[in-house]
Amino acid sequence: MKGAAWRVGLFTLVGLALLALAVVLAGGHFFVARESALMRFGTSVYGLQVGAAVVFRGVRVGQITAVDLAPPGPAGVAIPVTAEFERAALRNLLGPGAAEAAGSGAKLVPALVARGLVARLATQSLLTGQLYVDLDIEAARAQAAQAARAASASASAPGPAMASATAGS
Repeated sequence: MKGAAWRVGLFTLVGLALLALAVVLAGGHFFVARESALMRFGTSVYGLQVGAAVVFRGVRVGQITAVDLAPPGPAGVAIPVTAEFERAALRNLLGPGAAEAAGSGAKLVPALVARGLVARLATQSLLTGQLYVDLDIEAARAQAAQAARAASASASAPGPAMASATAGS
């Protein structure tokens, strides 16, 4: 009986050691806060695979989790690509004020898009044709988006004559 209990204990310790080794080798990616985002590409995504890198100016900030098909819309066919980003990397891109937003569980990707974040497909290997998603911030795009939002907000807001007419009824 004593020998059997010893073998069970040894088996349990070896199993726990293997589990700890697996967690260490996986890099602890299970415990990293992530945020998903959907991108749409109007060009061919041939060569983009699930697990491909998403990089910002050469620094890996996430990976592709899905490449799907969608029905054509008004602008034509756009291929939806889903990516998972590491929230710590996104928080670093937003700057010091993003810590409060990240703590509250707010989405960080829309804030970066408002600042001009764009995604492009880039070739990872000419030999294999593999692609990755390259991110960058274009300030001109952010300024154009802000101007468009301001124009649409002022166009949809009622003018003084309309406001007084609705208030008087």
